[in-house]
Amino acid sequence: MVDELSEMSMVDPISGAELALPSITTHPKVTPKHDKHGRIEIYNIVQWDGDDDNNNWAVWRAKMLYYIKAIFCRDIDIVAVIHVFSREIAITRAGDEECRWTRLEFPSNTVFTDLMYHEGRLYVFNDGDHVAVFDDLPSRIRRGGDTDQSPTRILGTLSKEWYGGKRYVVMSSLGRLLRVYRMFRRDQTVDFEVFGMDGVQVKSIGDCALFLGVNHSLCLPVEGVSGAKRNCIYFTDDNFEAIFVDRHSVRDLGVFNMEDGTIERYFHKQQCLFPPPLWFMPNLP
Repeated sequence: MVDELSEMSMVDPISGAELALPSITTHPKVTPKHDKHGRIEIYNIVQWDGDDDNNNWAVWRAKMLYYIKAIFCRDIDIVAVIHVFSREIAITRAGDEECRWTRLEFPSNTVFTDLMYHEGRLYVFNDGDHVAVFDDLPSRIRRGGDTDQSPTRILGTLSKEWYGGKRYVVMSSLGRLLRVYRMFRRDQTVDFEVFGMDGVQVKSIGDCALFLGVNHSLCLPVEGVSGAKRNCIYFTDDNFEAIFVDRHSVRDLGVFNMEDGTIERYFHKQQCLFPPPLWFMPNLP
C-alpha cells in the first residue's frame, strides 16, 4: 500500500495489520522538497536519462507512478520494487528499521517490465528481452546507504519480433522459466504468447493457470479447484499509462484460453474499478 506521501507499507488484507517499509526518501535518487509549513509537497527524482527539467514530482504524482510493481520474497523478508522513470529495481528488508532502499544494477538503461522471486533468486525481465538473475539477496542489502549490485547472470534474448505490449516472467509448476507476452489493441488485451527460455513457444500449460497483473506473476495447478480453468491466463489491468490518464476508462480484466485463443471478459464495458483489482495469494505453510 502507498499512502498520500508516497510512503510504502505492507498490509495484511485479512487482519489489516500493517508494516511500514523504509521511506521513499532513503532512496539515493529521491530528495523531498518542503513548503513553508514544513510539509513535503514535491519529490525531486533523478531520472534515467538525466533530464533535470522533469525531476520535480508532485507528491500525488509520485504516489501514482513511482512504484509500478512490488513483490514480497517471504522466506527472506525482502521487498523488491520496480521504479519506472528512474528505470531501477530496488530492494529492502521488511521490518528492519535501519534498512534503506538498495538499488540493483543492470548493464544498460532499460525499462523493467516484471520481476519474480523463486527459491532464493530474483528474476527481472526487461524490454530488451533479457532476464537478469540476482542471487543471495540478503547479502545485497546495505543498511548504511546505497550500493550498486550487478546481476549474478543474464539470460539471453528471444529471437522474436515484438512491437509493444507487456512482458512477464513466471516459473511454471514444473520449475520451467517462462516468458509471457501480452498484446494490446486500444488499451485492451487481445492476445498472449508464452515461450520457454530456449525460445520454443509453449502452446499448453496443462492443468495449470497463469495469474498476471501488478502482483508477483504466478503459475498454479487448478485441477479440482472449483471455478478455475486449466490452460488459461487470468489477467488484471496493469497498463498504468492508461489507468492514470483516465481513471474512468474500461478496466482490462479477463481470462485468456491458451487452447483456442478466446478471451472471456470479467466486466461489462461500462464498469470501471479504480484502483484496478489485485491477485491475493495466502501465505500457506
